[in-house]
Amino acid sequence: MYYEIYKYSKYLGLSVNSNHDFNEVYLRSVHKVLSSALNEHPRTLMFHVVLRYPENQLGGIEGSISRFINSFREKIKADCERKTRLHKNVHRTSIRYVWCREYSESMKEHFHVFFLLNNDTYFRLGNYFSPKEGHLTWMVNTAWASAINISWENMPGLVEFAGCKTINARRIASSHVKERDGVLRDSFESAFHWMSYLCKVATKAYGDSVRNFGCSRN
Repeated sequence: MYYEIYKYSKYLGLSVNSNHDFNEVYLRSVHKVLSSALNEHPRTLMFHVVLRYPENQLGGIEGSISRFINSFREKIKADCERKTRLHKNVHRTSIRYVWCREYSESMKEHFHVFFLLNNDTYFRLGNYFSPKEGHLTWMVNTAWASAINISWENMPGLVEFAGCKTINARRIASSHVKERDGVLRDSFESAFHWMSYLCKVATKAYGDSVRNFGCSRN
């Protein structure tokens, strides 16, 4: 597969991790998804999950990431409809996402996924250790269980919540925060820097006719 390597420390004025070479097509897609989310929802909840297969499974399951995304969409839709029936105030949300397929040193296939939702619809993930129906943590776990056809009881360790933050569309100097690498960034810059991890060339398998990267189109 042909791809353009991007070796610079910034993309469209936004910092990326200079320790990696990036696929420029992927960077372009991440920027578009992030910008579209904030154009629609000025306050956007973004969270990162890592999805793994059971240890005794030798390879990935074809179509699992697509089934996971579709299942998660359906759970969001059902949750909003349930709240509407209960006469709760429900804010509309689009569901935007970016995912990549990677391999660990032991060649275990896994996925990284970023979701971007309206922060007025969901402002937190819910309980990590004991997810309850209606929590985003529950929706993610049960969607992945369904996608790889295992029971909910066998899920521990297969879903990792790797972080969550609220992004603000307004980019003002006073909103900058010093991050772990010592750089001051506002929430948009920070979100793009974080999401750019999915665009690195390393740890991906090219040429096996299976997609390494995908994102929402709306």
